[in-house]
Order: sequence, then C-alpha cells, then structure tokens
Amino acid sequence: MVAEVRALIREMSIANPLWGAPRIHGELLKLGIDVGQTTVAKYMVKGTRAPRKVGEPFFAIMPTGLHR
Repeated sequence: MVAEVRALIREMSIANPLWGAPRIHGELLKLGIDVGQTTVAKYMVKGTRAPRKVGEPFFAIMPTGLHR
C-alpha cells in the first residue's frame, strides 16, 4: 500500500506540474488516502514545475522619485 501511494504522488506531481504539495494532499484526501502534506512534499518529483513564460518579467521595477 505504501509503495502505491508513493507512486501515485510521483505520478500526480508529473502529470500536474503546477500543483504543489497542498493541492496533491487535498486530492489524495478526496480519494480517501490519509497522508500528511509533508509526506506528499517528500515524495513529489522535483523540478516538474512549468518553466517561466517567455517575456514574463522576472524582476520588479520600482519608482525612485529621481526622475526629472
């Protein structure tokens, strides 16, 4: 049973790269699988998050009031 839950966590994290541990934890609870959120985070596949979109800013521009 434990190996199946670990495999399901890995499968869900790969299939849904934008889902974090809280979301996967909630979905597992809906399926009747009572596992902790930290356990979900432990067994998630790392590096499955979607890459940043091209042209999406990765820094903030802050006004300084020094413009003339």
